[in-house]
Amino acid sequence: TLAIVGAGAFGTRYLDSLRRLPGIRIKWICDLELERAEAACQTIVSSTAGQGCQATVDFQQAVSDPEVDGVIVVTPEQAHRAVAVAALDCRKHVIV
Repeated sequence: TLAIVGAGAFGTRYLDSLRRLPGIRIKWICDLELERAEAACQTIVSSTAGQGCQATVDFQQAVSDPEVDGVIVVTPEQAHRAVAVAALDCRKHVIV
Protein backbone atom coordinates (compact mmCIF):
# COMPACT_ATOMS: atom_id res chain seq x y z
CA THR A 1 0.00 0.00 0.00
CA LEU A 2 1.45 3.30 -1.14
CA ALA A 3 1.12 7.03 -0.69
CA ILE A 4 2.17 9.36 -3.49
CA VAL A 5 3.12 12.89 -2.49
CA GLY A 6 2.98 15.16 -5.52
CA ALA A 7 0.32 14.86 -8.21
CA GLY A 8 2.02 16.88 -10.92
CA ALA A 9 3.62 15.54 -14.09
CA PHE A 10 5.96 13.07 -12.39
CA GLY A 11 3.30 11.95 -9.91
CA THR A 12 0.86 11.14 -12.69
CA ARG A 13 3.57 9.17 -14.51
CA TYR A 14 4.07 7.05 -11.41
CA LEU A 15 0.32 6.56 -11.08
CA ASP A 16 0.02 5.47 -14.68
CA SER A 17 2.72 2.83 -14.21
CA LEU A 18 1.74 1.66 -10.72
CA ARG A 19 -1.91 1.08 -11.50
CA ARG A 20 -0.91 -1.57 -14.04
CA LEU A 21 1.11 -3.62 -11.53
CA PRO A 22 -0.58 -6.48 -9.69
CA GLY A 23 -0.68 -6.26 -5.93
CA ILE A 24 -0.27 -2.47 -5.76
CA ARG A 25 -2.71 -0.33 -3.82
CA ILE A 26 -2.48 3.45 -3.75
CA LYS A 27 -4.27 4.67 -0.65
CA TRP A 28 -3.21 8.32 -0.64
CA ILE A 29 -2.43 10.97 -3.19
CA CYS A 30 -1.24 14.21 -1.67
CA ASP A 31 -0.77 17.54 -3.38
CA LEU A 32 -0.81 21.18 -2.28
CA GLU A 33 -3.81 21.58 -4.59
CA LEU A 34 -6.59 19.32 -3.32
CA GLU A 35 -8.36 19.40 -6.67
CA ARG A 36 -5.28 17.99 -8.40
CA ALA A 37 -4.96 15.20 -5.83
CA GLU A 38 -8.67 14.38 -6.21
CA ALA A 39 -8.36 14.33 -9.99
CA ALA A 40 -5.40 11.96 -9.74
CA CYS A 41 -7.42 9.62 -7.50
CA GLN A 42 -10.24 9.66 -10.04
CA THR A 43 -7.89 8.54 -12.82
CA ILE A 44 -7.06 5.33 -10.97
CA VAL A 45 -10.26 4.60 -9.04
CA SER A 46 -11.46 2.16 -11.69
CA SER A 47 -8.31 0.04 -11.34
CA THR A 48 -7.58 -2.40 -8.51
CA ALA A 49 -4.71 -0.16 -7.39
CA GLY A 50 -7.05 2.77 -6.88
CA GLN A 51 -9.72 1.13 -4.75
CA GLY A 52 -10.21 3.39 -1.73
CA CYS A 53 -7.80 6.07 -2.96
CA GLN A 54 -8.00 9.23 -0.85
CA ALA A 55 -6.83 12.75 -1.63
CA THR A 56 -5.26 15.13 0.85
CA VAL A 57 -3.17 18.28 1.09
CA ASP A 58 -1.57 17.07 4.34
CA PHE A 59 1.38 14.79 3.56
CA GLN A 60 1.73 13.97 7.27
CA GLN A 61 -1.72 12.36 7.16
CA ALA A 62 -0.65 10.15 4.27
CA VAL A 63 2.79 9.13 5.56
CA SER A 64 1.57 8.39 9.09
CA ASP A 65 -1.22 6.06 7.96
CA PRO A 66 -0.42 2.61 9.44
CA GLU A 67 -1.69 0.90 6.27
CA VAL A 68 0.91 2.67 4.11
CA ASP A 69 4.08 0.65 3.52
CA GLY A 70 5.85 3.02 1.14
CA VAL A 71 5.84 6.65 0.09
CA ILE A 72 6.76 7.96 -3.34
CA VAL A 73 7.94 11.56 -3.17
CA VAL A 74 7.47 13.45 -6.43
CA THR A 75 7.31 16.99 -5.14
CA PRO A 76 9.46 19.89 -6.29
CA GLU A 77 13.05 19.38 -5.12
CA GLN A 78 12.89 21.88 -2.27
CA ALA A 79 10.12 19.80 -0.62
CA HIS A 80 11.79 16.38 -0.98
CA ARG A 81 13.58 16.45 2.36
CA ALA A 82 10.59 17.37 4.54
CA VAL A 83 8.39 14.66 3.06
CA ALA A 84 11.11 11.99 2.98
CA VAL A 85 12.16 12.63 6.59
CA ALA A 86 8.54 12.54 7.77
CA ALA A 87 7.98 9.24 5.96
CA LEU A 88 11.20 7.74 7.31
CA ASP A 89 10.27 8.88 10.82
CA CYS A 90 7.07 6.86 10.34
CA ARG A 91 9.23 3.86 9.34
CA LYS A 92 8.05 3.80 5.71
CA HIS A 93 9.97 2.77 2.62
CA VAL A 94 10.68 5.88 0.55
CA ILE A 95 11.35 6.57 -3.13
CA VAL A 96 12.42 10.12 -3.99
